[in-house]
Amino acid sequence: IFFSQPKLSKHPITIDVWSECARMNFEGMEWIKRIESKDKINKFRLTAEKAVDHIKNYDNNIYNELCLLVNKIVPLKVISDANPSSSNSTILGIIFCTYTEDPLLLAEMLIHEFSHNKLFLFQEIDPLLNSAVHGDGWADQSYYSPWRSDPRPLNGILHGLYVFNEVASFWYYIMSQFTEKEYSHISFKRFYLLVEQLKIAINVLKSECTFTESGQDLINEINKNI
Repeated sequence: IFFSQPKLSKHPITIDVWSECARMNFEGMEWIKRIESKDKINKFRLTAEKAVDHIKNYDNNIYNELCLLVNKIVPLKVISDANPSSSNSTILGIIFCTYTEDPLLLAEMLIHEFSHNKLFLFQEIDPLLNSAVHGDGWADQSYYSPWRSDPRPLNGILHGLYVFNEVASFWYYIMSQFTEKEYSHISFKRFYLLVEQLKIAINVLKSECTFTESGQDLINEINKNI
């Protein structure tokens, strides 16, 4: 089991449970144990296969970018009813996702973490927030976020806005597959919640931020989507 690293059969991604990066302790994931059961690892691989299929069917461009930026997925043990996932901008290519056998939930986690990685890379070129006004955008943790109970930095809210905009668009695609509105389905529940949270987040950013030109363009596009 220690050396297990099964590959997805149709996509260039592996399930990593043994590498140094997969077991690395970093803030946010250091206390969540990794899946070690051979049976669960295989089930997670099959779920991941279906999740990436959903993403490819949703948007082939996002699928291609996902395959470019994400090489490995590390399954984490379930710790609550929530499904936390994480990635670290210093170890690109690997993401950590809560174990689930629901491919739609895993697809959300993959899009979420992939989008963080993509935005971090973009911010290597353009900070999006005006650094003369906001510094690095992470130091001042005093702003309201609809996704956290604790005050957050503006860059954290910007990342939340960007990634959940991508996630909401995915759920909208899943909703569109129904001929009638199935409000009990997870896609409807997640979509309607996320749209309300996105409205709050973009209003916070509009009122508190000074953007670069590219940052303003990004905000305008997300605002249109919302």
